[in-house]
This record gives sequence, structure tokens and C-alpha cells, in this order.
Amino acid sequence: IEHEQVDGRFGKVIIASGDGIFAPACRRLRSCGVYVEVLSLPDRLSGELATSCSNVRYLTLSEFEAGNV
Repeated sequence: IEHEQVDGRFGKVIIASGDGIFAPACRRLRSCGVYVEVLSLPDRLSGELATSCSNVRYLTLSEFEAGNV
């Protein structure tokens, strides 16, 4: 994300992870005006990532296992 000029190429980014390692990139993208949505299982979402993105969409385990994302 950091080296691909995502902010200049996309207006919306979807991250399918709950890992807090993506929080700094989310904050940077949002500061550039990019809408960042996170898809995650509720019990796998980092608090830091949740507060760094524009929106969180929680998946159920059955959606995740079925690949309906």
C-alpha cells in the first residue's frame, strides 16, 4: 500500500483483514481522501484498525467460510 501510490489511483479501498498492521496505511489513505472499508470477523478486528478506517463491515463465520464476501 505504501509504495503503490494507491491514494492517487483509487478513491475507495477495501481491506479484508482485521490485522492492526494495516492501521497506519488506513490512516494515511484517509488523510489523502480515500474511503477505506475493512471487512473482518468481529472477534478478529484490531481496535486500532477499526478506528483508523472509514467503515467496518463485519462478516459472519458462515459468510467467510462460504466465500460470500
